[in-house]
Amino acid sequence: MIVEKFDPQNRFNVIESGRGTGKTTFVLDLIRDMALEKDRINILVVWPNQTHISIYKNQLHNMGRFNCVSQFVEFDNGSRVYLTSESNSKNTVGMGFDYIVLDDCQKSETFNRVRPMVADKRGGMLIIGTDVWHGALKHHSKVT
Repeated sequence: MIVEKFDPQNRFNVIESGRGTGKTTFVLDLIRDMALEKDRINILVVWPNQTHISIYKNQLHNMGRFNCVSQFVEFDNGSRVYLTSESNSKNTVGMGFDYIVLDDCQKSETFNRVRPMVADKRGGMLIIGTDVWHGALKHHSKVT
């Protein structure tokens, strides 16, 4: 089960799990809980393509106010969850995040691009997918 593989004490979590194991449901629950737990935190979720955003933004929309232009959900406490795809992740360069989720991303440059975005705040990251070591992290022996 995905929950058992996730350690909230770790700054970085890498979870590799097969299809139909509840990865994306876990991600949606995690970011909702994080956004509600602390005021004014910024979370970035990177999905492989725009189709994923279209599918999951409806579920996120029920959690807060969705900004269609900037592609984020804002919660009553000021926390925001930004949504982007691997091809559009360049749009977030220069922004700082408290937490980043790479959900089923396949390009190693995506990790390289977003990793510095959590540095300023000593933020955390979850990399989750069916084949993360051969996809997004193929050039990394470990995530530190």
